[in-house]
Amino acid sequence: MKINKRHIAKSLTWRCVGSLDTLFFTWLITGDFDQGLNVSFITTFTKLIWYYIHEQLWFKSKMVDFNKRHLAKTFSWRFIGTLDTILLGWLITGNPFVGLKIGIFEILSKMLLYFAHEKLWYKINYGLDKRTKLKRIKNLRERSFEVSYVDLKDKRGLDHFVGKHKPDIVMHLAAYAGVRHSLKNPQQYIDNNLTGSQNLIEVCEKHGVENIVYASSSSVMAGNPMPQDEYEKLPRALNPYSFTKASNISASLTPCRGLFFCSPIISIVSIIVP
Repeated sequence: MKINKRHIAKSLTWRCVGSLDTLFFTWLITGDFDQGLNVSFITTFTKLIWYYIHEQLWFKSKMVDFNKRHLAKTFSWRFIGTLDTILLGWLITGNPFVGLKIGIFEILSKMLLYFAHEKLWYKINYGLDKRTKLKRIKNLRERSFEVSYVDLKDKRGLDHFVGKHKPDIVMHLAAYAGVRHSLKNPQQYIDNNLTGSQNLIEVCEKHGVENIVYASSSSVMAGNPMPQDEYEKLPRALNPYSFTKASNISASLTPCRGLFFCSPIISIVSIIVP
């Protein structure tokens, strides 16, 4: 079973909420705060394991109606969680009725808390990068697009790919994006954005592709007065990301082994809607 960082994060956040709820009801029913701590402490570990398994199984579910999915997950987890609480409450207190009471009290409170937890996590994209990518690829294939994989740093593989398909136009959108991340991993950006783009230009030259549309970024113009136009001189790069984008603009507009690429360049901006 593959470890999923989203499931781990959800398990931990839910366990914090669930353990506090268990502590409160155990203390309320037994009148003993120490008993409440014991039950909530031990159930923290057992329920972390159960919850993670539960998330992994539901991740494979094909249910697409999100409200129905949240409700179904709430009921299935509540059954597992309540059974776990009843058994551990009985074992720790030595009284089966105490475990039963805690489990019954928890049913309603934890169902409401769990449903709210699921709704909240549905709005958080953490750990969904791979699923989002697969969904986009599936949508493209459903619209009759051919989807292939090639690494721009692998010049031999890139040469084979372009030679096989012989495109009239190449729209170069591939890049590591993000200013903040580039400050932490500048070499990663240089290797991917600069080396990869240079490989693409050289391979396109080799196979006679003269039309390359390059996706740049508004970050290359940071530092220039506003408004700006395409004839403005590029300022000094403020970060590794904008440096790679600016360098690729220069490479797209300069001779490459005798062939002059007059590439359309699109500087994509962030749009903030109030």
